[in-house]
Amino acid sequence: MAVLDGSTLFVSYLSSNACKRKYESDLLREIGDKKLVKTRVTLTIAGGPSFSGLAEHTLTLNSPRPISDYYRVPVDVIFGQLLAARGASLDS
Repeated sequence: MAVLDGSTLFVSYLSSNACKRKYESDLLREIGDKKLVKTRVTLTIAGGPSFSGLAEHTLTLNSPRPISDYYRVPVDVIFGQLLAARGASLDS
């Protein structure tokens, strides 16, 4: 949290593991309560718990089958790359 500031876009890739999600939701709540960042975005899978109120934006991956966290990496990385490409195009 030491590197977060009021202009930060905080992106959280939420696990399908219930124990990990508890930690992740606590972290999102703390960041929001302390108003450490400008915007929080969560990426999660369909059928998971609701994170409404813990992030300004939530993107849900809809899939006909459950996807293990190990196999979500390529999909989650694409989101980060698109954000970076969009940011780069705005800078030029």
